[in-house]
Amino acid sequence: MMTTSERIVRCSPYVEAVARLSQETIRTRHDLERMYEYAAELKKRAALLVLADSASLPGVAIARAFHCYATAFGDEAIFNRLIELLHRHRLLFLLPDIIERVAVRSAQYLHIGVYTCYSVEHLDDDARRRIDMRVRSFGGYADTVPLYRQDQSLIAGFFLKGHDGWSADYSIRGSLAALTRHLTDEGLL
Repeated sequence: MMTTSERIVRCSPYVEAVARLSQETIRTRHDLERMYEYAAELKKRAALLVLADSASLPGVAIARAFHCYATAFGDEAIFNRLIELLHRHRLLFLLPDIIERVAVRSAQYLHIGVYTCYSVEHLDDDARRRIDMRVRSFGGYADTVPLYRQDQSLIAGFFLKGHDGWSADYSIRGSLAALTRHLTDEGLL
């Protein structure tokens, strides 16, 4: 099994090439949302990607099998070439990572903030709107693509993770961790 850092290294040349080729076809917030949706779906189908990698089918057949994701980069030809290349190198399992990293690069190019909001419970529309307004002002983004996930380990509150590297923790778990660090640093724990 590959570590996260090994996956990033293996993805890099493909991300560079696809980002360059798809720069003109990924232009909107909707394009980015679609890419994140596809990456999330493909992560759920990781076993299928590994199986496809081990199959002795031609790359064209593999590309047809994943045709429903062909608009990931706004251009089916780019997607099909990537699938064939990854299949030839037996790296098809990296496809979700590549799609996600191209989305991050495209968002930076378009000055759109992409972030994931983790919360214990489903957030209502008003809470989502307030969080999004805060993220926009904090990051100086013209637009954002918020992704929402539930995480029971937060105890209460929420945790924000920007896909360009920032994070903000407003959870009980984060507060307890900060308190523990402080008490440990002071030699009280």
